[in-house]
Amino acid sequence: CISMLPLFHVFGLTINLWLPVILGNTMVAHPNPLEYQTISSLVRKYKVTYMAATPSFFYGYLQKSEPGDFASIRFAIAGADKL
Repeated sequence: CISMLPLFHVFGLTINLWLPVILGNTMVAHPNPLEYQTISSLVRKYKVTYMAATPSFFYGYLQKSEPGDFASIRFAIAGADKL
């Protein structure tokens, strides 16, 4: 899991902190979800298997990523954004 959502928000706290703890997964933490290229590089480097973000953040990650950056992702959770 890559944890980049703020932990003061229920979505970030539940998905980025408690889910990895409950599942016994490794968590890669990064303090700023707006650093799109950095997040993409971390996903590639640590072979992150799942991530959660808002649809707006996912759009930014895909715009700033290189081919193969998200090859390790098995599932993505989107939420906490305007409908």
